[in-house]
Amino acid sequence: MAKFKSAFYQDLEKNLKNPEFAAAYHLEGLRIQMIDELINQLDDARALEGISKTQLALALQQQPANVRRFFTAKRRNPTLSSFIDFALMLGYRIKLEPLTKAEKKQTQAA
Repeated sequence: MAKFKSAFYQDLEKNLKNPEFAAAYHLEGLRIQMIDELINQLDDARALEGISKTQLALALQQQPANVRRFFTAKRRNPTLSSFIDFALMLGYRIKLEPLTKAEKKQTQAA
């Protein structure tokens, strides 16, 4: 029995054959993954330090709702400055890590 693919996945499969599209698609996927990982690591650090989101907001002189959204929003696009402010307040630094060879290859158009 053939497995049904929605029109979206059929189009995606077709578009991924274009090297420029595939590179942009994989690059955006890595971008989203990196943002999610950083936010999750900051939230884990916050919890490990025993600091509530409200306490963090007060220390950063921000509204508690803004801090809650930073950690829980489904669509996230925080600034680097926000990441650094949160990390510093929690006693952490943000470091760069090189992509794997496979990740580099995926994100470069042929």
